Amino acid sequence: MPNGFALVAQMEQIRSDGTPSPEPARWSSDLPSVRDLSLLEFIKALASAPPGHYRVIAFIVSDQPWSRTGSAPTSQEAERWLAKGLTRLPPSIGSLTYGVDYAASALVYEFRKTSGSDATFVPSSPTRAEDHLKRAGIVDSLIGIR
Repeated sequence: MPNGFALVAQMEQIRSDGTPSPEPARWSSDLPSVRDLSLLEFIKALASAPPGHYRVIAFIVSDQPWSRTGSAPTSQEAERWLAKGLTRLPPSIGSLTYGVDYAASALVYEFRKTSGSDATFVPSSPTRAEDHLKRAGIVDSLIGIR
């Protein structure tokens, strides 16, 4: 992303309304980690996860406009995203000034798993993204960076 970056949060188990599951289930170590998996392998690994609702939140920060295409990425594109991910911002990005031209966006990806089935992506969640962020306890932290 030119003049910006994306940050992907750890997958968490949630209730159907977007409220986090109580500890320790929210951040259960039984959930698959994307660290060593392709996106396709990660979604397949959810097959062993307990039934329930899950979400991943991705934050995009950039001074360049962008749009969602409406089409799902190919598995090769998603694998490239994960393979190129870094553990920290490089100095060329970290030293940029967050000015009035910058915008931060949060994308919420929700998955649902029923007993005996693979996890499936929820393309249209009944819970709005803003409500996911509020219920996750993130909104108050974000208000200061607007």
